[in-house]
Amino acid sequence: MKNFFTKSGRKITYFGNTLGDLPVKNTSLNPNIKTLDDLFFALLNSFSMDTIHSSHRTEYDIDNNPTFCHCTLTSIIVFDFFGGEIVTIKVPGGGVHHLNRIDGHIIDLTSDQFTFKDITLDYSEPVLDTKENALSNLREKERYDILLDRVKNFSF
Repeated sequence: MKNFFTKSGRKITYFGNTLGDLPVKNTSLNPNIKTLDDLFFALLNSFSMDTIHSSHRTEYDIDNNPTFCHCTLTSIIVFDFFGGEIVTIKVPGGGVHHLNRIDGHIIDLTSDQFTFKDITLDYSEPVLDTKENALSNLREKERYDILLDRVKNFSF
């Protein structure tokens, strides 16, 4: 398990991090990204104000909580690199959270946004979703294109 840190120096991780060495299945997107940990690092360095939903920009603290409100885009990019399934779970207090199931394992690269706020997620009953459904909102597609482009061009 690698150690990752936010721009403020806070240690950050993700649910499923014991599978950090899981190899990428689609290396054509960025041959430098070889594992799940590599993708997580690339995403951490690619999240920005223009990849978060406009309704959440005022509360976005990129230096301390970079994964905040990036679950949908991240789950689609994980799907692009690893295949598997995009799934959702219910969030305490309302709403849904997007994440991935790869080879039967739950992977949530944006789980830290909840850990940061002391919210515990229940991963026991994920519901299958699709890339098409997740991208059905035009604004999601625009933000996805920006984030995917950054990840595709990321170098270590």
